[in-house]
Amino acid sequence: MIALEQVAKRYGRGAPVVSGIDLELADGEIVVLAGANGSGKSTVLRMVAGLTKPSAGKITGIPPSVSYLPESFPSGLRITADEYLKAMAAIRGADVTKVDDLLAELRFTGDRTQPMGALSKGNAQKIGLAQAFLADSGPMVLDEPWSGLDQLASDRLGPLLLAEAKRDRVILLTDHGGFAHRIEGVRALRLRDGELVPDEGSGAAMLVELRCPPGVRGKIKRMLGVQSSQSDDSILSVRVAQEQCDRLLLAVLGAGCSVVAVHPAGTTVRRP
Repeated sequence: MIALEQVAKRYGRGAPVVSGIDLELADGEIVVLAGANGSGKSTVLRMVAGLTKPSAGKITGIPPSVSYLPESFPSGLRITADEYLKAMAAIRGADVTKVDDLLAELRFTGDRTQPMGALSKGNAQKIGLAQAFLADSGPMVLDEPWSGLDQLASDRLGPLLLAEAKRDRVILLTDHGGFAHRIEGVRALRLRDGELVPDEGSGAAMLVELRCPPGVRGKIKRMLGVQSSQSDDSILSVRVAQEQCDRLLLAVLGAGCSVVAVHPAGTTVRRP
């Protein structure tokens, strides 16, 4: 699991790009990060990938090797696709021939002996995805993985990512096209004004009302599937993705909480 605690990032003396981010990325979870252009999505991904350090807060659980896909490759990149894949395989201690089946499945139609800069956007993206799948384990951090893909490759990518998640890999990605929402159990979050908020328009949700011991509420708010939360003196109300509700209930009971009520989000419930 990767955990972000009160993470902030600023460049120079400017305003923070992101601030006060609390997030837990559980093994086997796919999290899609939404937000307007310039909202800090790529910054968060780069911090989780270990490519840049937060200005404040801390990130724990990042392993030595993270499979990272940038939003785009530099124009005019002269290394060939084959050279790039071999270099990435050597870094990860992987067999480069592993990418052959994946590239065939994504219908790569370019020439792997050509420089990366000479490939079409779609074929360069498929090479980038192939290197991200080289490792057999560890987190995958993917910046707009569907960008530039044709329809066939777009349709195949979701099941491929789900298969990796089922092998207990953390997957964090951005996706402005909405493709990720087709994947079973995906958790959607949004960056707004530098802060992380639930993307509540991303499917059915349940509202779980809890009584929890002191010191547990913060942990509950960061659990798998939690979209938002609010609390008063005695009750913690947690909005959770419907498909993650049972898993959350088991976790909160194990943490010593008691369940007051569970009902579909958006319904009005009056307590006696």
